[in-house]
Amino acid sequence: MDIKLLITDLDDTLISETSGVTDRAKSTIAKVKGKGIKVAIATGRMHSSAFPYAKELNVVEPITSFNGALVKHVNSDDVILHAPVDYNYAIEVLDFAKEVDKYIQYYSKEHYYVYEHCKDSDLYGYRTGTRAIEIKKDIRKTLDFDPTKLLMICKHEEAEEIYNIAVKRFENKLNITRSSDTYIEFNNINASKGAACKALAEYYGFKLENIMSIGNGGNDVDMIQKCGFGVAVENAVPEAKNAADFICPPQVEDGAVIAMEQFLLNR
Repeated sequence: MDIKLLITDLDDTLISETSGVTDRAKSTIAKVKGKGIKVAIATGRMHSSAFPYAKELNVVEPITSFNGALVKHVNSDDVILHAPVDYNYAIEVLDFAKEVDKYIQYYSKEHYYVYEHCKDSDLYGYRTGTRAIEIKKDIRKTLDFDPTKLLMICKHEEAEEIYNIAVKRFENKLNITRSSDTYIEFNNINASKGAACKALAEYYGFKLENIMSIGNGGNDVDMIQKCGFGVAVENAVPEAKNAADFICPPQVEDGAVIAMEQFLLNR
C-alpha cells in the first residue's frame, strides 16, 4: 500500500461520548503525520462541531463534514467542496417529516435550525457541543436557502422502517444515510464521504488508492468502498464491515488507532 492520506470518521470510530479523544489516539496520529502521511477527519457533524477535535488532534487538513456535503479548510473559510440539498427537495423532506410526525432539523454551512428546542434538539446539542437556532415558525415556510443537510431523529425501533420508506420516496433525488441507530440524514445525491475523499485526493494530487479510511456507520460505507484501503471498526454496521478490507477492534478498545499502528506505523 502507498498510503498518503488517512481519513477517519469521529463518532463511534475514533471517539465516543465517554472516551473523547484518547491520549493514544493523539500520540498515534502525531506519529502517522511524522511519517509524512496527511490526516483528515470525515464526519456527519457540522464543520464547527468537528473543529475542536481537529484542534485537539492537531489535524490541519480540510475537514469533511455533513457526510461529505462540505469540505472546508481548518484554518480559513476556503471551501473545496459544497454540495447542498436543492431547496425544492428540502421542502419535500420537511413535508415527509411532518407526514411521519418526526423531529427534523436543517443546516446551513455554519448553523442548524429547529422549530423549537425540545428533548431531541437538546440531546443532539449535548452530543455535538452545538446549539440550534430556534425559529418558532413553520420551518417549511421559513426555509429560504439550499440547506447543506437535513437530519431526522427517530426512535430506534422506528428508524429502519422510516429509513426504507425515505430511500424509496427520494430515490434518484437525495443520498439518504443512517449515521446512528436514530439519525436519518438527507444529503445532495452527489454528496457522500466517498465523493469528498475523491475531492481531497484531487486537491492533493493523489489517487483514491492512496487513501486509507476508517469508519463505522452507514454514512461511511461509500468512503470505505472507494478508498484504497478501507477499515471498519468491530462495532460498525454490517454494511460497513462488508465493505471493508479490514475489520479492527471496536472503538472502545481504540480499534481505529490499532489499525493506524498496524498498517501505517508498523509497515
